[in-house]
This record gives sequence, C-alpha cells and structure tokens, in this order.
Amino acid sequence: MNEESTHAAGSTKGARRASEVETAAVGPILRWNARRKQEVVLRLLRGEPLDKVGRELGIQTYRLDEWRSRSRRTTRRCTTG
Repeated sequence: MNEESTHAAGSTKGARRASEVETAAVGPILRWNARRKQEVVLRLLRGEPLDKVGRELGIQTYRLDEWRSRSRRTTRRCTTG
C-alpha cells in the first residue's frame, strides 16, 4: 500500500503554506519600493560586489550604483545638518 492511499482525500500532509512559497516562483519584482532598495543598498555598503548583486537580482549595475549614490548623498545631508 503506498503512502497516498493511506491518507484521506484532502489531507494536507506535506502541503506548504502560502507564506512558504519561494519568491522565484512568483517572478521578477517589477517595482522596487524604498524598503527593498534599502536592503539592496545595505548589501552593497557591506561590501558585496555590485555586479554579483545585480546578476542575482536581475538589476542593471548602473541602477544599483544610482541607489547607492543617492543613499550616500542622503546620509551626508542628514549628518551635516
């Protein structure tokens, strides 16, 4: 007797919750909100290579560089008064 036949119809054994679905299955992110951009910029500021992050996320490196530069300008403005 196989495992499938021992469980009642509609059994949730082995089922995954919607929150556990991988983001790759959903597809690429079409809109990058401020929080997501901030997370990416923090990775860059921690020293991850720009091209590696760009390839991993499917974002052009010039755009990542813009986000990082904007973050640095904003930080400088906030700290200088």
